[in-house]
Amino acid sequence: MKCNNAKRQQCLFLTALLLFIGMQIPAHARKALPPGVVLVGDVYYIPNEGVEVNGRSRFKLKRGTYRFATEKAGHRLKIHEVVIDHRKSRLIRVEPGQGFAIAEFTFTPEADQVVVANAASPEEPALGLDSPWRVELDAGHYRVEARAEGHLPFTEEFEVLPNEPVHLDRQFTPKPTSAPLLITTTPVGAELFVDGVWVGNAPKQLETVKFDTHRISAYVYSDSDNRVAFEDDMAFSEDSAETLELTLRVEQRRFEGQWYDRAEAERLEARKRLREQRAAEQAAREAQRAREEAAREARRAEEQAYREAREGNPLEIQVQIPALADRQLTTLNDFSRALFMLLRVGDRLRVTLAGTEHLVWKRSSRTNPAFESQVEALWTDQPLQSDYADDPVRSIVVSPGSSLVTTIPYQLYRRVNDHPILDLGSEMHNLEGVSVHTLATDGATTLLTFGGSNVVLNGRNVKSTRQLGFVRLRAGDRKLDLTWDEAPQRVLIVSARNRVAQPTLPSAELNLNQKHVVKLGVDGKVQSFHRFTEHPDGTWRHFAKEGGGSGLAALMDLDSDEAGPHTVSGKYRREWLIDYETAEGKRATRQVEMDYTVGETAQPVEASEFIRLAEP
Repeated sequence: MKCNNAKRQQCLFLTALLLFIGMQIPAHARKALPPGVVLVGDVYYIPNEGVEVNGRSRFKLKRGTYRFATEKAGHRLKIHEVVIDHRKSRLIRVEPGQGFAIAEFTFTPEADQVVVANAASPEEPALGLDSPWRVELDAGHYRVEARAEGHLPFTEEFEVLPNEPVHLDRQFTPKPTSAPLLITTTPVGAELFVDGVWVGNAPKQLETVKFDTHRISAYVYSDSDNRVAFEDDMAFSEDSAETLELTLRVEQRRFEGQWYDRAEAERLEARKRLREQRAAEQAAREAQRAREEAAREARRAEEQAYREAREGNPLEIQVQIPALADRQLTTLNDFSRALFMLLRVGDRLRVTLAGTEHLVWKRSSRTNPAFESQVEALWTDQPLQSDYADDPVRSIVVSPGSSLVTTIPYQLYRRVNDHPILDLGSEMHNLEGVSVHTLATDGATTLLTFGGSNVVLNGRNVKSTRQLGFVRLRAGDRKLDLTWDEAPQRVLIVSARNRVAQPTLPSAELNLNQKHVVKLGVDGKVQSFHRFTEHPDGTWRHFAKEGGGSGLAALMDLDSDEAGPHTVSGKYRREWLIDYETAEGKRATRQVEMDYTVGETAQPVEASEFIRLAEP
């Protein structure tokens, strides 16, 4: 090789590479090989018909052991070691390796599992395939097994020849799903059920029974609640017998619509009886508790309603009587209605009747059986237990009158307020009527009249019973015009709220002929007043003054009056019924009173009457 200077270095590299490659080839191989012989590594690949070594051919090998192989389609490679004697000519011929081919399987429907086994060597383990079902097999005799859900297993033997692919396309045969079945029983004639469905009486030929596990039941009844039975879950397949013989041995009894073994049913019946007994006892206890709780809840609700409706200052009236005179004067219903009308919510009447104590307690603004029962117990003088919670109130003891209905009202309502709006006895006056103004701030107002005839309030007769007039008025600014043909023995108008200062004297005792100016104490301008004076002999004097108008009357100061002068010593009582105008311009009526004494000491006579001028 000639190299110019420009390529000298490249030429030197190529020359060195060729020398290296030549050194790697064995000396005997560097010689020319005969046609069809190829040396790869240390293995000589020769034709199938063989090759002559150390003969007349050019293929010369030294003495030694050499490796030979031949290639053939559909065979695996197999290397043979051959000992060569260089002094002898020899034909070298070797067999190819194991023959093989590709086996491919297709199934309709698609297989779930495919296994290939060597039919000639059963001891070899089978080869499980994966889909797609394709495998390389050595030449030989094989057996393929395939399975698909709902189909019979598939088995077939086949031959594998070298370089000859195998393709099997097969179809599964569906499994049978049912078969006929004859059912017989001992005793005969049993009612038969398959999976809970009645199919007839034994013996019974069923045309088709699906291969599966079925619930087989057979029954012979002695009566509607007792039977002998066979019940079991049984598997049926293509290998099952065509006749099924059943022996009924289990005694069963019906309990609450379900069938049980007789012993279990009897145990359940005993438990049910015990359970029912306990449930009845529990129900009785719960009913009792419910009644008690309902009673407690009713008492709590009644107590709450009572507290909400209760008057602010209820009273208890205590009276002892040997007999109930009202029985001769009225009926039970009228007596009950009268007491309910007269009592306020919270007021109670405690009557000791011939040694037996009775309680009539008004606890609601509406009449109710509890109140009526209390009144009836008093009427019939039958003891009645009360379980109401204690409610301490102010008690008053009164003397019995002609009847409770006429005795109680004045005693009760006169004590509602120590200073009523009006408390007028017939002995105090000879009036034919009286007018009273009440204020909304007074709250509810009650009017009571005793006796009299044709007592009318604002055009309406007030008589509630034969002797009693009773009217309850809602709060409001109003004028009450009360008239009569014969004056009532007593007229009482009272509310719980009205308050007024009572007049007083510097000294509780006046001298004979002495008089003293008294401030009437109302909060407003007095327009007029009635003065009622009780003298030591029990007689009353009535005097009226009215302001306004013109002249001297317009100058009169009615905010004050006088006590005295008197010419007789003793105890006096003076009451004023005052009509005045409040600071808000409203008309109001109040009654004030004062008790005083006139002593034995006399002083010079003063004018019995005088005029006081209003301050400018």
